[in-house]
Amino acid sequence: MSSPSLIRRRGQVTDRWLALALLAVVLVLSMTTWFSASAVVSQLQAEWSLSASAAAWLTIVVQLGFVCGALVSSLLNLADMVSPRHVVLGGSVGAMAVNGLLGIAVTLCVADEEFTVVCL
Repeated sequence: MSSPSLIRRRGQVTDRWLALALLAVVLVLSMTTWFSASAVVSQLQAEWSLSASAAAWLTIVVQLGFVCGALVSSLLNLADMVSPRHVVLGGSVGAMAVNGLLGIAVTLCVADEEFTVVCL
């Protein structure tokens, strides 16, 4: 029979792999917002009557948002001051909130393509 300490260690190893798997899934799902504008830009062009330049700006603004977030995070040294769990949680909740506001922006923004890009 195995000793209780060996069982406890096996449980800890299993918990670590489960935590690693969950972290990987959360990070992949959180990073999907990076590509969200690129994935739906053709549908947005048709729905909002966006020009090619406005569609390009939409994709660029999303990319710039991620770059600015990374810069602010590194300049404030968030990874050392705040638990990584909370950094990932905050980023994920922020991305969720901004994507949720996209539906509101559609109804609030004027049909002018440049103003729509600014609203997003």
